[in-house]
Amino acid sequence: MFKNLKLRTQLNLGFAISFVLLVVVAATAGWGLQSALDGFTEYRRLARSSNRVADFQDDMLNVRLAVKNFVISGDDNAVQAYRQRFSMMETVLKELKENVHHPERAKQIALIGEQKQQYNQAFDQTVAARTQQNELLSQLRISGAEALNTLISLSSQTGIDQNTVVLERTGALLAEFLKARIAVLNYLLSHQPEHFEQVREAMADKVNKEKERLIESAQGAYQSQLETFTKAHEAYVALLPALREAIEKGDDLVKNTLDRIGPEIAKATEEVKASYRAEQEALGPEVQRTTTLAVNVVTGLSIAAVILGVILAWLMARLIQRPIGGEPADMAAMTGQIASGDLAVHFTDTGKETGIYAAMHAMVRQLREMVSQVTQATNQVSSAAAEIARGSADLSQRTEEQASALEETASSMEELTSTVKQSADNAGQAAIPALFI
Repeated sequence: MFKNLKLRTQLNLGFAISFVLLVVVAATAGWGLQSALDGFTEYRRLARSSNRVADFQDDMLNVRLAVKNFVISGDDNAVQAYRQRFSMMETVLKELKENVHHPERAKQIALIGEQKQQYNQAFDQTVAARTQQNELLSQLRISGAEALNTLISLSSQTGIDQNTVVLERTGALLAEFLKARIAVLNYLLSHQPEHFEQVREAMADKVNKEKERLIESAQGAYQSQLETFTKAHEAYVALLPALREAIEKGDDLVKNTLDRIGPEIAKATEEVKASYRAEQEALGPEVQRTTTLAVNVVTGLSIAAVILGVILAWLMARLIQRPIGGEPADMAAMTGQIASGDLAVHFTDTGKETGIYAAMHAMVRQLREMVSQVTQATNQVSSAAAEIARGSADLSQRTEEQASALEETASSMEELTSTVKQSADNAGQAAIPALFI
């Protein structure tokens, strides 16, 4: 069927098949490259997201360290460090939210965002509680200093007055007050409820007892100093419950909120990081498998295309050469040689020649036969012409001989006529003209 098609159709069909092969190989290679590119792009996206998670973990750790520093020192530098790290953590978390694709992972990141806000709110409350605590401590220092200065002034005055009884009671009260302030300092360091009970017992019970003994021993003297001390002491004692409440509130926020949410965020972040790592570990072999498959398919198709292309080229060469029968350049030279009248063209005569080459061979062979026949006919004509020429020459000679004979005959006739005429003249003039008329 394919052999029966026109040469133009065969060529078009061959080129169409070659083009289809190229398209198939190119499309397969493009699919393989695109699959590999998509895989590498996704792997890179996962790696970048995993790095962002790691950055978030670092920032969260620094945030928690800033919180610990604030809990220990309570200064503004720790708060500023916290704000800075928290802002960086928010930026990283925003990038994570924008680049997350997995629904479960998106939920985890959203939960981390909510916990982050709770953590920040708890820290703000902790800072407020710590600020209140610092204000209360400032007031305690003022009241404590006033009470202490009053007792020192009273001691000096009783010493000047040589009132040993009041001086002794003032010294005892001063000692109890200093012990109570040491108990307050111990409570500020430990934040333990039992230590606050020691503060209350020392500052309220013991100091009050010694104060009552001092007032009793003073017997109405030194009223202004005693009233000043009483006022400062009562203010100091009144501030202690508020101080305890601020400390307990701050401790509760740190212990039950910050220390709880921080590890929860760290755990959730680690889970997100682990999910990214697991997806990367699963994607790596998948990308490798897809790439290997694409390489194998492209290699196989390329080899098949090359083999099929070689077969197709060989087939097309045969299809083209069959109707032509030989090399076009050689045939063009042969045609020019034949056109110039040179029939001594060398043809390969194997009996398998086809197409135009075989037709040219047959044509030259027939032309040679025709030229041979014409040459033979020409030779025959030439021979005949020579024979005719020889016959004509013989005829001419004979004609000349006959002409000579006729001339001789004519001469003889003239002589005869002359003789006859003379005879007639001799015989008689009247009968001769009638005889010749």
